[in-house]
Amino acid sequence: MNAADLIAEFEGFREKPYHCTEGFPTVGYGKKLGPKNAPLDFYSLIVPEPVARFWLAHDIQQLQPDVSALCPGIDGVRLAALVSMAYQLGLRGLKNFKKTLAALNAGEWNEASKEALDSRWARQTPYRAEVTAKMLLTGRWPE
Repeated sequence: MNAADLIAEFEGFREKPYHCTEGFPTVGYGKKLGPKNAPLDFYSLIVPEPVARFWLAHDIQQLQPDVSALCPGIDGVRLAALVSMAYQLGLRGLKNFKKTLAALNAGEWNEASKEALDSRWARQTPYRAEVTAKMLLTGRWPE
């Protein structure tokens, strides 16, 4: 498994535009297309799965250096968990997890996991948050 597989599993794939839970037009593996509540008929496209995978890989490549800078030296699984959070929440959203990031930088995995779950994000997307928090705790990929 890798960050792209993790995010793809969380997001699911849709070839046609749809509104995400926050109301943004979205396609592929959670790729935001435009402003909140924009009509879907503004986006008359069909995105093949290989194109969506390419976009996902590109977005991860763009996020990874900034996420790595937040927790230098963090292992690959925990980094992938943070990249997944940044993909969903944006880098600014991930930076709001100050206690989680501080705990990760201190190697306090239990505290990092606990802090990640003590959030609006965890209440809104409980399954994703639980899987991610477990990755932060254990440093292992989900089964």
